[in-house]
Amino acid sequence: MAYNDYFQSSEFHDLLHQYEESGLEHLSDFSSADLTDLAEYFHSIGDMDQALKIIDSAIAIYPGAVGPLIFRARTALVKDANPMMAYYYADLIDDKTDLDYYYIQAEIMVYNNEAEKANDYLLGKYEEVNEDDRQDYLLDVATLFADYELWDYADSWSQNYEDKDESDYLELQGRLMSVRQEYDKAEEVFNRLLDRNPFSTAYWNLLACTQFYAKDFQKCISSCDYALAIQPENADALLTKANALFYIGNIKDAVANYVHYMTVCGEDIPDDADLEEYFNQIMNSQ
Repeated sequence: MAYNDYFQSSEFHDLLHQYEESGLEHLSDFSSADLTDLAEYFHSIGDMDQALKIIDSAIAIYPGAVGPLIFRARTALVKDANPMMAYYYADLIDDKTDLDYYYIQAEIMVYNNEAEKANDYLLGKYEEVNEDDRQDYLLDVATLFADYELWDYADSWSQNYEDKDESDYLELQGRLMSVRQEYDKAEEVFNRLLDRNPFSTAYWNLLACTQFYAKDFQKCISSCDYALAIQPENADALLTKANALFYIGNIKDAVANYVHYMTVCGEDIPDDADLEEYFNQIMNSQ
């Protein structure tokens, strides 16, 4: 189950309620997996400070456990741009045959612009993967490459995945269709996924991005509004909506959404957000 789905489940709501009742002082009452889930949740709602408090406590309570160390390694890589620190945390993992250990090693290579090396590494590990886990491995690796926009690798790894109706597979295929500018097909896929889970902000955001690239700005804004109705502080939806509003000439509302986006992101605005370019165009249009 993907995190976006899990966070909406009664099982996770029970876990979150238990944590809210007990607080940081009683984290040893939780498993390392539960603590990692809680950290992922707080990260997903933009509370990175709380996420790191939980995960650092988890590392202290469960030294060598996979989940907390993977979270810390990915934070070092993605948030702090520090691959050496990511290697440090990954090396602390006790079980170096865990699939997540393989993934973080490959992701660090990709981050260091060594995509071919990462691909060869993952191909070499395939034979070591338990046969029952190989389908998950194919899709996880494909998604890893897709997250870094290495679309040829993502497409190649997904080719041998067997369950063509599985939601994560369909999501990946929708992303690939959008990259290939097959916007109608991509929109159909994301609508299909939303029929299954209408409260997934991830699917609404993917649909909105596809509609933006297709220059269907009104539909894009509507999709963003659905995502924001579910999660008002959703940074991706705020940015996509702001961009769409700008392109239809609604400068006032575009600026309001850009400002809201920057408030939500704080110091963590991605380098590829291109806000300076948009603001320069807005100023020149006045």
